[in-house]
Amino acid sequence: MSSAMSGSVAGNFPSSSHYCASELDDMISDSYITIAKFSRAEFKIKGSRFIASALPVRTRTEAEDFVEKIRREFRDATHNCFAYIVGYPKKETRTGDDGEPSGTGGQKILAAIESRGLSNVAVVVTRYFGGTKLGIGGLSRAYRDATLAVLDAGGVAEQHLMERLLLTFPYERVGTVMHLVEQWHALIEEAAYAEDVTLTISIRKSAADAFYHSIIDATAGNISVRLMP
Repeated sequence: MSSAMSGSVAGNFPSSSHYCASELDDMISDSYITIAKFSRAEFKIKGSRFIASALPVRTRTEAEDFVEKIRREFRDATHNCFAYIVGYPKKETRTGDDGEPSGTGGQKILAAIESRGLSNVAVVVTRYFGGTKLGIGGLSRAYRDATLAVLDAGGVAEQHLMERLLLTFPYERVGTVMHLVEQWHALIEEAAYAEDVTLTISIRKSAADAFYHSIIDATAGNISVRLMP
């Protein structure tokens, strides 16, 4: 490969490194809040035992697997109601009442998750019936309160949408490229040294455009930058 590589990228990068108002909005919206870890909370109401379990997830498959895992763990329970939100900024939701009156279980769990502004989280609330009916209102509050309790137990974590970039450049540009990678807080996933140097990095989505222009300028275009899946 010739060392005189032109700066190129497979994607929509702006022609200027200056952000416009819409791009500043993107910078704000490339992060979301989820819970930090698996958590569990338990309490009793009028003899009924409620066990809430929550997990940060990234995909529908992860969420469905978690729901099924909790169902297996508490297979003898009266009900295992659930809700999850996956995806950002486009979100997908699903709920399940597992035999409870419609709207008292899964929908209340989902509403509690949304009230905390969370994304990419799955919650299952298990109920062992204690012999006393709680009524529609009492049941709805129980599922809501159980969800809020388990979300509190899970803590809060900020996550960022990331872009993966493949950088290919000659050896004499290593110092410049490494400096910029560090300056932009990008993470090196993989490095290969052959005729040229190849780095696979991940960087916040909101910073990818500006990073591209910065590294093209710093290397005088002597680098190839490509978006990775």
